[in-house]
Amino acid sequence: MKAAWNGGEESEGGEGALVLDFEGAEKEILFLSLTEIQEHYEADFEQLPAALKKYWSGTLSASADPELAEAAEDLKETRLAWRSDRLKALDRWLASDGILADPDSHRLRLDSDEIDLFLAILNDRRLTLAALHGFDDPVMEVNPASIEDNDRQRALWEVHFLAFVMEHCLQGLQGEEE
Repeated sequence: MKAAWNGGEESEGGEGALVLDFEGAEKEILFLSLTEIQEHYEADFEQLPAALKKYWSGTLSASADPELAEAAEDLKETRLAWRSDRLKALDRWLASDGILADPDSHRLRLDSDEIDLFLAILNDRRLTLAALHGFDDPVMEVNPASIEDNDRQRALWEVHFLAFVMEHCLQGLQGEEE
């Protein structure tokens, strides 16, 4: 995968775009990850597994501090609003005429106003996978091939793949890739 910042000459409005060129099945894997987080965003909050409710509520770690409980409630409202905003972007990108729709294209072009949202959505998928599968920092450092449970192994591979995509995006924005 390669990522590069296009300074604006070819982008709509002339503000620039991040161009990602994928190799092999990378774009297909990304498409599947985004489809999964799209379904997650569409799900009713009350129907989510307990770990995901805690993630979106900002209560993954328990605290008896009343100030933290109040902050967690504010965070919950904000995070739930993010879900619907991010779902709208995914619906647009994954639509039959969206930027990810052409199966023959190995290129993804994100306008400057879409980049932060794209990175946030990728990170949501990573964090929801981690919450759902109980991944903590030590597990994140493990080689996924060493995990025996196939679902956990696949989830950890996906977490690492999305981190790889995010890292290339950031490097492309900083001009470190060509």
